[in-house]
Amino acid sequence: MKLLTKLIRRLARNDLVHNILALFSVQLFRKLMPMITMPYLARVLGAAGWGTVAFVQGFASCLILLVEFGFYISGTREVARWRESREKLGEICGGILGAQILLALCVIGLVISVRSWIPILRDDARLMWSGILYGVAEGMNPAWYFLGLERMRTVASLEIACRAVAVAGIFAFVRAPSDAWLVLALRGLVPFLLTVAGLFLVYRSIPFRLPNRGLIVDSLQRGWPMFLFRSAETLYTMGNAFILGLFAAPALVGYFAAAEKISRAVFGLFDPIRESLYPRLSHLVRKSPDQARRLARWGVLVTGSGGLVLGITVFAFAPLLVRVLLGSDFQPAVNVLRLLALLPPLISITQSLGFQWLLPHGKESTVNRIILGAGLINITMALLLAPRYAHIGMALAVLCSEVYVASRMLYVAATDNSIPLFPFGEWLIAIRSAAERLRPSSRRSEVDDFARCPFLRQVTPDYGALVISLDLELHWGQRDQCTPERHKALSTHRDVVFRLLDLFEEFDLAATWATVGILFAESNLEIDAFAPALKPTYANPILDPYREPIGKNEATDPFHYASTLVAAISSRPRQEIATHTFSHYYCLEPGQTKEQFEADVASAIAIARKYNLEIKSFVFPRNQCNPDYFDVLQRYGITCYRGNEAAWMYRGRPRDAMQSIGARAARLVDAYVNIGGANVTAWKDVKRADGLCNIPSSRYLRPHSHALRRLVPLRLNRITRCMRLAAVEKKIFHLWWHPHDFGLCTDENFAFLRKIMKAFVDCRDRHGMRSLTMAEAARAADRLLETSSEELEPSWVAQRSA
Repeated sequence: MKLLTKLIRRLARNDLVHNILALFSVQLFRKLMPMITMPYLARVLGAAGWGTVAFVQGFASCLILLVEFGFYISGTREVARWRESREKLGEICGGILGAQILLALCVIGLVISVRSWIPILRDDARLMWSGILYGVAEGMNPAWYFLGLERMRTVASLEIACRAVAVAGIFAFVRAPSDAWLVLALRGLVPFLLTVAGLFLVYRSIPFRLPNRGLIVDSLQRGWPMFLFRSAETLYTMGNAFILGLFAAPALVGYFAAAEKISRAVFGLFDPIRESLYPRLSHLVRKSPDQARRLARWGVLVTGSGGLVLGITVFAFAPLLVRVLLGSDFQPAVNVLRLLALLPPLISITQSLGFQWLLPHGKESTVNRIILGAGLINITMALLLAPRYAHIGMALAVLCSEVYVASRMLYVAATDNSIPLFPFGEWLIAIRSAAERLRPSSRRSEVDDFARCPFLRQVTPDYGALVISLDLELHWGQRDQCTPERHKALSTHRDVVFRLLDLFEEFDLAATWATVGILFAESNLEIDAFAPALKPTYANPILDPYREPIGKNEATDPFHYASTLVAAISSRPRQEIATHTFSHYYCLEPGQTKEQFEADVASAIAIARKYNLEIKSFVFPRNQCNPDYFDVLQRYGITCYRGNEAAWMYRGRPRDAMQSIGARAARLVDAYVNIGGANVTAWKDVKRADGLCNIPSSRYLRPHSHALRRLVPLRLNRITRCMRLAAVEKKIFHLWWHPHDFGLCTDENFAFLRKIMKAFVDCRDRHGMRSLTMAEAARAADRLLETSSEELEPSWVAQRSA
């Protein structure tokens, strides 16, 4: 008894429990309100009137989505992260408020323009305006601010009071089917009052910051991934009644909408847990990952078991629920409700894994892909089934999409080693060990098991890494496409190199300088001495480097020699010299051969020895990565190379194909807007099966463009978001460029690079991110694999060595 009393007192002092209870009171009232009003409205409005309300509510849900723009998730997370800074909170709120005002004005104009195409809205203007009120007011609700601060009691008290007013209004004023618009207007009154009261309370606690373009753009950029998430989610949740209304009569829409509302409302009892855990987990994943993992597991257990119980209950009592809540006219909704009884257990998996675990870890892109796929499945199945099977077909379409989401979320949580929620690897090891003990000893082979078991070989390190590589090639990399502007940029390359070295030293940054071998030479005689006997025979003679007229030495021709720069770089701390081949060799051009490539690499390794440099890293000129040549690299002691980004426009191609307008345009757009992905690399993916390590490019640092100067914030955000993602997920972010890229607009380029470096410092301080050269990253991946194997089973390593 004393133990129970102590537990109760401890829970009573826990802020998280207070927040959950506060949201439970709101959720209880949200569910009681429909249960109180549903029997009355179902009888007063009838099936057709109920279907009209459901249709306009589905339409209003689309407006909510556009105005809310994902800020309910992104805003909550930002407030949770910056809750200690009143100035930063003022900026966050000012940016989101300004963005939502602009979005609301656009939404109102859009609805008025499309009204004539939608019969229900065209025939009754009151339905249109009540739907606009509901959609805009709900979309601008600042509840995300209070959720981020974990001040749920404020949200609870406001919402309960406003919903009580709306319930009273429905019973007082709704008397006939023609009053359907009034139902929507009264429901829209709730978020309107919440928004006004909420904004008043927000700006009582933080300074008001007038929205400006910068704040609005930043808010939209943070909200965009969550907007995609909410948009895709709407395709298979809130918009179902609207989709069905395009094919079926209002009465059939009413049957489906009522059953779906009951099913989702039942599981909504667990929304307080989800909404309370999200800001807490967003805060803990940065401060205490272990504590975040324990809390998330508790959330999975509670919501998963609760969803299963609720699903069984809804299926068993479906006839009673329909008869009591909807009346005898809604008897066809029983079968729909029994089908949708599967939603609570499925949604419990989706919410506990996706919303409570993947999103706090910044896995927006993964979740968005899953939700978008589910939305497409939902629409496709609806188009196939709804016209023929009406409300039953729509229910089946919803189930198919929910099954897809739940299974995909479970798969990601089980296989993503960067954010392990449950020790699936340890469980598999235990199962394998038990199975091994049951086998005869003569058939056992630990070595084979070690090679086959991915969980034994892939152990995620506890830090992310920033890798910087620079292609030092001077005129050798631009011979066939050098313009007067590029020649001007080359003229300042020496000052740029020394400024880069000073900046790297200031921020304690490592970098890999992939240098063309000819640049090591001090004279033309030394170039001839180290040049390979077997030279490339390109089909296009303009690519032949040995036809290039050059001066005698670095003093007379600084565009073709750089021995002093190589010496300066190698003397600085944490700077690695890699090879960019001897002659800027093009590995995918027609005419050249593997034997010629090997001769070129041999010359590059030989001339580097002049500086007592041991070359371990390799960068393919013009990113013409050729897997057929990997064995050559290994023969000359090279352990890693820089691979290309995964998107199609970055694949290695010959000169003419690489310069196609389509590929260049796609690369330009991707520098500002994410169309090619984050391209961060997991440590387990670094080492190839042949032993060579791939440290692939994540982003090319484009030089400053005066014509695109207004898009600089987008370019910076594109880079820093990917870097922060790598820091949070303990992965590698690889940034590369040419030193001569900074030759024009030098000050602007260095100011931009300094901002990136400051973002790295933030990642280093917050998440333990490290700066590594390419060779260091390869050694770290190698060492992690070896260390993990020793820690897991020393006898296996000894057996392998034997």
